[in-house]
Amino acid sequence: MPNLLAQHTGNHPSIANKKIIINGYNWIALNHITGNLSALFDGDTLSAANFTTPSFNKLNTFIYPIVDNENITISQIKMYDAEGDYTSHPAVIFAVDNKGIKTKIATFKGSAYKHWVGPNNMDSSNQFGVLHTVHNIAYIIIECLQNNLPTEIEFYGTQIAKKNTTQKHTFITQYYPLHNYLGINGFEWDFVQPTINSKKIDTLKYAAIQKFTAFRHYLDWERLEDKQGKYTFSPCHYGGWDYDMMYKQCKKDSITILACIKNIPSWMLKSYPMPEQQIDNAPHFYNATADVPSAYKAIAALAFQFTARYGSNKKINPQLILVDTLPRWKNDVTNSVQQGLDVVGFIECGNELDKWWRGKNGYMNCFEYAALLSAFYDGHKNTMGAGIGVKTADSNMQVVIGGLANMDINYLQGMVEWCRINRGYLPNGRVNICWDIINYHFYANNTLQGIAPENSDFFMVASKAIKFAKMLQPTMPVWITETGYDANYGSTQNAPAINNKPPAAVQADWLLRTQLVAARAGIAKLFFYQLKDFNASLPVKYASMGLVDSTCKSRPALNFLQQVNKVFGHFYFKQTIQNKPNIDAYTDGKNTMYVAWMPTQNNSSVTYNINIKKANKVLLFYPNLNAPTFKIVEQLVIKNTVNITVTETPIFIVPVLSK
Repeated sequence: MPNLLAQHTGNHPSIANKKIIINGYNWIALNHITGNLSALFDGDTLSAANFTTPSFNKLNTFIYPIVDNENITISQIKMYDAEGDYTSHPAVIFAVDNKGIKTKIATFKGSAYKHWVGPNNMDSSNQFGVLHTVHNIAYIIIECLQNNLPTEIEFYGTQIAKKNTTQKHTFITQYYPLHNYLGINGFEWDFVQPTINSKKIDTLKYAAIQKFTAFRHYLDWERLEDKQGKYTFSPCHYGGWDYDMMYKQCKKDSITILACIKNIPSWMLKSYPMPEQQIDNAPHFYNATADVPSAYKAIAALAFQFTARYGSNKKINPQLILVDTLPRWKNDVTNSVQQGLDVVGFIECGNELDKWWRGKNGYMNCFEYAALLSAFYDGHKNTMGAGIGVKTADSNMQVVIGGLANMDINYLQGMVEWCRINRGYLPNGRVNICWDIINYHFYANNTLQGIAPENSDFFMVASKAIKFAKMLQPTMPVWITETGYDANYGSTQNAPAINNKPPAAVQADWLLRTQLVAARAGIAKLFFYQLKDFNASLPVKYASMGLVDSTCKSRPALNFLQQVNKVFGHFYFKQTIQNKPNIDAYTDGKNTMYVAWMPTQNNSSVTYNINIKKANKVLLFYPNLNAPTFKIVEQLVIKNTVNITVTETPIFIVPVLSK
């Protein structure tokens, strides 16, 4: 038998099995880490996997899913022991077969020094065989404390490619009209004056909301269920808000509602020890097993009730609809049973539940969040009983992933892997996932201040997210439900002054350009953060991002966005013609429009000749900071060319076709 590993093993005995190819970037972390395991499988014994873990959880679990068209058996393992001794906290490797049986196949103690060791006797380098050979492996697991790992791992056995019977799916990037990029974040008090049982929309406040095409409603769970199992909506018993009225008005005015149900109610919060009581804890009772759907039955029941009322299905068993009809006081307005009001089409499961900065109770890993979504989506495939989950109430209601604070493809892949293990496959061969729309947040900055979207990873992150979504389902949209810039100089997310441009003008440029970059990438919807400032005087992130002031008057950025929506809202991205300056072509299906801008943040400009055919003139639309309408300039086309000065403020160019 030839020595297959002579180039690696030196004087070690040969290993007759084939080396299994492992992609070091495909390991899924069940903890929030910075870094990855790629160095463990790069063939270099000197390079160590280097990653950081959050302070609340130093124990790491990494999962490596085996693709469906492979059959892997592990019979031998080599690990390079460089430096360090981890005897008190060894790393452990498991294999899980396709029946779910988990077998320990290696322990790494780090008790040797600069040589290869095997999985069993750490002091002997001549024994690489595992105690139990595992066949038909579904995934491999590594558990370790901090970075207590070898510098290199090699698996040996068999790796057989199965005949791929899965249908190949092709897709093309879908582009969306510009009016999809004018969403806003806000609250119920943005609609009415804060008086008990207000039954009237405030005209001035609502006029500000009408400037947008979509409203992401931050909706605290307790508003709808202040006592467990007691649901109220119109009015809700916690605050007296009338959600029927709000949602009906938005539906009437074609404002899309995304209801973001977030924060746990006080009756659930009380299950946590006093020092750990934070309203944005994960939505389960204290000490629940967080990676099983049953932990989330309460919020999944709320999702059913909300969907039954505000979704489109009018044929729900009335006995399943639970509304607290008791008055709060004498002559109080009481709730009544309603179903199929058809005023909300999108529901979001939580907000930034991957928030590692909130500690062990606030952070949900990818498996835990997938378990939550499975309950929320359809009562874990209708196994949790009647009246549980969105889809059991209305199959048309779209479930949106709670905006991820960190768009990490491996996090999404981990969610898919949980679904593969626990929800299986659809008849078409796709994994039975439990969401309809991928959603994340993106704030462009360099940690010191805000930066232009083109100078950040905005486009790259969007493109990766869209590619991932299309692999799951060719028509799956990707949304960004939070983005924006602060006005306060002290914020690390502020839009700074650039030469003679004040921050308000820079913010206007950058938010408009954020729309254009999102449209170019193929993002389906964009929501700005947020309608009004929390506190414009606070020099902290996210406090001064309002697009209307305290009197509900539009700020310059909203003037820009409104002008574009009014004139070009029905146009969608067609192609990029030029970069730096950026020249993009848009169409409404019949007519062509061009947008030109410099993707810089140093007040640069350039004179550029744009090729315009079959037109004798163009109309140049210049966004207006302090007025609701464009400044429009007519310019002749000479020899199929129009010469314009392109600046950091986008210009919209409309050819006037020759008669």
